[in-house]
Amino acid sequence: MKPSGLGIIELFRKQSYFHAMNKSITQTAQYDKQISKSIKRFFTRFHVSSALKASNAYKKKGVPVMEIFQYLFLLIFSNRSMYMNLITGRNTPDFAKDTVYRFMKMIQINWIRFTTILSTRIIRDAILPLNSEDRANVLIIDDSMFERNRSKKVELLAKVYDHAKHKYRFGFRMLTLGWSDGSTFLPVNSVLLSTENRKNRINEATEVDKRTVGYKRKEYLCLISTDVNLDENEILRIYGKRWDIEVFFKACQSYLNLHPSNAKHR
Repeated sequence: MKPSGLGIIELFRKQSYFHAMNKSITQTAQYDKQISKSIKRFFTRFHVSSALKASNAYKKKGVPVMEIFQYLFLLIFSNRSMYMNLITGRNTPDFAKDTVYRFMKMIQINWIRFTTILSTRIIRDAILPLNSEDRANVLIIDDSMFERNRSKKVELLAKVYDHAKHKYRFGFRMLTLGWSDGSTFLPVNSVLLSTENRKNRINEATEVDKRTVGYKRKEYLCLISTDVNLDENEILRIYGKRWDIEVFFKACQSYLNLHPSNAKHR
């Protein structure tokens, strides 16, 4: 029995659909391989493994920290969550999801030290060799709103006043230190700050071993100095470079799906 005209059209549509799906899956797999290779080259060039070890991010047994860290990078730059990655079965790791959760909860890791070491290597080895010695380099400090409106049990969660929206939000103040030469901006480190006002704190801090980095991070001291020998025009020119940090926040929001900052409101 020969298929009718409508049956032939439906069959053609199904074949076209499956062909498009297979092509899409193939392209996605190739894209994931390219991202994975780029991440491995970056990790090798800037010795990420030694930076992690210097920041107490290492394990005496079990899955190596580098494997977990590379997997987290792959998730971010492939725009997928760990849940969806496990559901689809693409790039499924050789370790369980609980291994990732335990790694992310390791309070002995000094992430501020890690990002500082890594950014220093990138600036020294990849950016400064391309710049002239006359170019002025600056450090930029800025704070922005880090919203956690859906969170309920986060440690030190607080009601924080958002100066951009002129109202209180659940979350933290994110204090960020960045480096810029006027053309390139690179985040050095950042920290989430709660509030000293107990009435505005939703949750208090849990008991933490005083020997760990998590305990030592609770107090901060910021020292700022200015060069009084600079004239007004030079001060304005250098200060203008701080706008790079706003562009950085916007890029994180657009490309990495991170939490929004005040950059989009200014």
